[in-house]
Amino acid sequence: MSPAWRAMRRATSSSWASAGMEARESTGANCPSWGNLPRLPAPSLRAEALARWLQSPGDSSSSPGQHGGVQARTRTMMKWLMGLALLGIGVALAFAGGRMVYRSKASKDWPTAQGTVVSSRVETLRSKRAVSFRPEVSYRYEVNGTPYTSDTVAFDGHGSGGLADAQAVSRHYAAGAPVTLHYQPGDPSVACLQCGDTGFVNYLVTLGGAVFALVAAWGLVEMARSTLREGKRAAPQMRAKAR
Repeated sequence: MSPAWRAMRRATSSSWASAGMEARESTGANCPSWGNLPRLPAPSLRAEALARWLQSPGDSSSSPGQHGGVQARTRTMMKWLMGLALLGIGVALAFAGGRMVYRSKASKDWPTAQGTVVSSRVETLRSKRAVSFRPEVSYRYEVNGTPYTSDTVAFDGHGSGGLADAQAVSRHYAAGAPVTLHYQPGDPSVACLQCGDTGFVNYLVTLGGAVFALVAAWGLVEMARSTLREGKRAAPQMRAKAR
């Protein structure tokens, strides 16, 4: 029972006791009259006492201290999840950019095969800020009797650009024209027509992803160190409370 509730009970008991004493001291009456009947505390006082009792921590598990601890743990968990998500994004970007850099450099030494262009057109890419154009060239080929289809022109990272450049690529690889392509020995489904060129975009994506991942990893390490330091500081207090 909280102190506020005990105070309200004591106030009620004292009112009853004082009323009884007034009734016994009154002359010419064997019992208290209706006017001398005990009165409970005023509604405002009762409401105030009840409000204090509801707001008092008492033995409730939702005390302000514990509620603050739950909020702190929630914030810490959100920080960890955000840090892990940023780390995953950075690793994914670095991996994708690094793979493109590797393929662009290694593709010039891949084995070659003869293929045929299936379709060739210019795709228009519209956004809120600009309009870009990308050549869409699809070609088919066979490796050891297995047919494959690819639409990769190059691994240089320049997928879209101006209209003139896209039209030049589309005209160079016209539909039905024979082409010589390079394919990856371990995975013949990966092929390219213009091999050996490494674009600046690939390096930028790789470097940006690596920096992103390093910053996220550094933040996670710092959070882990902070959690360990807080645990060491709180350990003596917890042992003292246990005693």
